[in-house]
Amino acid sequence: MSDNYPKIYCDEMIRDDPYSKDIISNFSFPIHNFFADFSQEVIDPGSIYLIGVSELWKNSEKVFNICDSGEAKIVFIYLYEGSETLIDHLTLMRMVDKAKNKNFLIVSGGNCEPEYNNFHSDLLSRRVLLHPGNIDKLSSTQEIYTKANKPYKFLFLNGTARVHRKYLIERFKQENLLDQSLWTCLDNKPPSQIGYPFLYLNDGTGKNLIDTVSEYKFLPKEYEIPDISNNLEHLVSTSNTKDDIIKYELFGGNWKDGELAPQQYIDTYFSLVTETSFRYNHTMRTEKLWKPIMIGHPFIVAANPGFYRDLRNLGFKTFDKLIDESFDDEMDMHIRLEKIIQVVKDLCKQDLYQFIRAAGEICLYNQHLFIEYTQNTYKEFPKKLVEFINKS
Repeated sequence: MSDNYPKIYCDEMIRDDPYSKDIISNFSFPIHNFFADFSQEVIDPGSIYLIGVSELWKNSEKVFNICDSGEAKIVFIYLYEGSETLIDHLTLMRMVDKAKNKNFLIVSGGNCEPEYNNFHSDLLSRRVLLHPGNIDKLSSTQEIYTKANKPYKFLFLNGTARVHRKYLIERFKQENLLDQSLWTCLDNKPPSQIGYPFLYLNDGTGKNLIDTVSEYKFLPKEYEIPDISNNLEHLVSTSNTKDDIIKYELFGGNWKDGELAPQQYIDTYFSLVTETSFRYNHTMRTEKLWKPIMIGHPFIVAANPGFYRDLRNLGFKTFDKLIDESFDDEMDMHIRLEKIIQVVKDLCKQDLYQFIRAAGEICLYNQHLFIEYTQNTYKEFPKKLVEFINKS
């Protein structure tokens, strides 16, 4: 940015967030001032305002009046959401069309359509890398490959109810595969199919299984991180009376999503990662992928079409020499899910110890690249953000 750069005003919630404040402090331009309540801000013409999701929710009309007038530029900072979840939030705020304004810039964790002025970065990988204790747990990686007789075939973790997760859970029940997995279901609500191509899964009586309430499923205590295992006994005893996502109670209101629990990976041969985005044709990589990559665990990812393509374009390797990854090219949600299920079925019939030994070299390559990629992403972010603002 030149010496004549505009004044930058920043939302205090961005400044104070434990995961974004160091990024803000490393900007190559100074923050002129911080604001706590955007509704009270007298707009400084020609300036740039960095605004978080809470202030955007409360002040959407003011934000888009500013964008329409060209009085200032608004930069919506949403570092740890993006892609499908970003569009979902904009839809809830009734901002989908307004967010395509040339003076409304989005800084997020995932890609989206080119009509949005969006700059995305994989900063979630850094939250996983730097989560307290995670680096020390990498000493467990070799045990993943040396333990031959594992009690479970695959790891299958599910938080918020989403259509593709519900579909996989119900289909694995039909295929008698759930008992072979170490799995969770932390949200028992039927997932919304609004905005999705409709998925139907017959329960044998004509009822759509996607619309049914799920049973909660927790990990055995020995597979949970200590803070979570302390909450399990109470939650298990009360879960039958609940009808809502339980993850926030389980995690004690903290972001535990990125914390590694090595025994989950040591006692399984591969991870079936159910990423956040599945219907949307633009990628967001979350902690769900980065955790098995960081610990060195083979993975299959149920995600949007092109997810594997985008991951390989970053330099990461996948397991196409060992499994059929053609599902990544399939645009039809139902067919893509069924192809993923078939891959899991085929793997579970194999000698999985030989599979994980064959996959080890790829896993270790990805583990090393993950650390390098994460460090470079963080280092390059401030410069790339300035370039994005300048070009927009």
